[in-house]
Amino acid sequence: MDWEDPSALNALDREGYRVVEALARDPSRGESGTFSRPSPFVCIDGSIYWLKGNVDPGRVQQGLVAELIGGRLAAIVGAGPAAVVVRVTPESLPSDGTATHLLGVVVGILDEPQVANARDLQATIANLGVPAPSIDGRSRALVVAFQTWIGASDSQVLVRLTDGRVMSIDHGDCFANVTSVGPPSMVVTPILPGTEDVGRGAPEVQAAVAKIEAVTDQQILRAVAQVPAGEAWQSPVDRRLAIARWLSHRRDSLRAVMDGWSTP
Repeated sequence: MDWEDPSALNALDREGYRVVEALARDPSRGESGTFSRPSPFVCIDGSIYWLKGNVDPGRVQQGLVAELIGGRLAAIVGAGPAAVVVRVTPESLPSDGTATHLLGVVVGILDEPQVANARDLQATIANLGVPAPSIDGRSRALVVAFQTWIGASDSQVLVRLTDGRVMSIDHGDCFANVTSVGPPSMVVTPILPGTEDVGRGAPEVQAAVAKIEAVTDQQILRAVAQVPAGEAWQSPVDRRLAIARWLSHRRDSLRAVMDGWSTP
């Protein structure tokens, strides 16, 4: 793939982006307390998405394009919930004015049931009175490989309470510096005390790396294509091409980095 030539990306962009229409905020789920104030909405495809809109200028965030690309790639390799483009109309907003920051074309992250953010996991299991889940090693290894590949900053993971599956989430602070061509630095998101080595076995790591290496340049190109424009998105063609080139290079150098993290 010639990442200096924008013609292939431009051709995909001309096809337009797919938009999922928001219907209403889901009253059965609480609001997130994070600074971007994501909110759960039922959408016309029957799914629930956590919507993110305007980006707080006081934080180092990389635009909605980072969240969208990260979610698209996570879905490709099975490392986390998918991200889509969602249109929020005035009619779909709650009447109390609490979600007006979502009005317009925003990003939506597919809701995952029965999960907790690892940062809140201990409090969640204590409140529910349930034992801590046994962390799944294969999914943990895949998330480590994925977050290392995309250079996740302020990395976060979800843990499913029923089976301990680990999922990568919140990719809004990725792709800050896509000019460096050095090898990736390890990103290992903490989960629970005593789980630091879960997923480090060589078979788990090798399987995880193989999934990342199987992502083709064409899939990377499509992941950065067909994105809305506007200040909140930060999505000019040259930036998206730079992200794609950076991801392609890091994919090809990921194995050596992950081998250094794995244990026999």
